[in-house]
Amino acid sequence: MMKRMIETSCYTSVGSRSGQQDAVYVTDGEIWDDSADGLHRQIAVLCDGMGGMTDGARASETAVTTMAYAFDRIRDSETVNLRSFLESSIVSLDRTIHEFPRESGRGSGTTMVCVLTDGDLFYTAAAGDSRIYFIHGNRMLRLTRDHNHDLRLKLWLSEGLITKEQYEQEGKKEALISFLGVGDISLMDIPEKPGKLISGDMILLCSDGVTNTLSEQDVLRILMSGESLGEMCERIVESAVSKNPNSQDNTSVILLRYLEELL
Repeated sequence: MMKRMIETSCYTSVGSRSGQQDAVYVTDGEIWDDSADGLHRQIAVLCDGMGGMTDGARASETAVTTMAYAFDRIRDSETVNLRSFLESSIVSLDRTIHEFPRESGRGSGTTMVCVLTDGDLFYTAAAGDSRIYFIHGNRMLRLTRDHNHDLRLKLWLSEGLITKEQYEQEGKKEALISFLGVGDISLMDIPEKPGKLISGDMILLCSDGVTNTLSEQDVLRILMSGESLGEMCERIVESAVSKNPNSQDNTSVILLRYLEELL
């Protein structure tokens, strides 16, 4: 018989900003064995409210709390299609946030990354430039794209619509082209099939406060330290904050780890 476990943890810092526009939520984790009845599902959601828009904090908090509530309603459902749940949730939240009151012509917006585990399977969803990484052994694989102008430019370049020189001269490559609140969202990363977890695998969700400051190698070194999930979450965030003390963005991470043990 096999004992199975999903461990979860999160950590967030305001950085050097005056307010917190990141929002995170993760369920507490679970231990079960092969004789346990029922479903074994967890969810992790990380949102980064857009500071250049109106009330990014409200947008991120709305997305996180709505996803947590929606997950509670389908957590024990044997008939729900989990990929469709993620897609419909993004579409609904995009519409909700787009309808927030506007100030000076500016709307509200937030990025979102979400991981939903179902036993040893995992589903991912992303909109914006927050990221999800899959850690297997000593390798860290990025599962999401940054939905920004650079992504669009590289597509145009590959299709021959612009030249390399035009690509190099283009500005504002980091400007987001997809996020919750855009109003008619169509660009999102939701794989058709779930991933498979084996013992020791981890999944990292992080805001760009991490990825704009630390390299993937920096993060991987921390993840290979053998510390607890909580310690690793804190070290990733505090490493970013200490590396950029004067202008560090809000910085947040969530970690999940799947473990198996023979009984």
